[in-house]
Amino acid sequence: MRPPPAASSPPTQATPASTQNRRPTPATSPTKSLPRIQHTQRLNDLETIKPSRRRALYRKGLGYRYQEIMQITGATYTAVNRRLTEGRRAVRKLEHNREHAPNTEQLRNK
Repeated sequence: MRPPPAASSPPTQATPASTQNRRPTPATSPTKSLPRIQHTQRLNDLETIKPSRRRALYRKGLGYRYQEIMQITGATYTAVNRRLTEGRRAVRKLEHNREHAPNTEQLRNK
């Protein structure tokens, strides 16, 4: 067991104010911000699919096997497989539609 600190212990050295409030600067390069944008878009896509599919995809993404997902959800193998397959298909379709959608700026300029 550690003894309690002495009453007259010296104060801990404070860090300079300039380093305490330092925040990371936002990424200015498009190549650095693109993964963050893609991640946000994928999260938004996941919010639009059915909850049972989203939960199955989430658990599979965490590394759960089909058998484990079946036990957690009480679903059959076929149901888990269907949720994962249709969930992946829905996410791919949303991503495809976003990538191939006409640019709204181009439509306005026509």
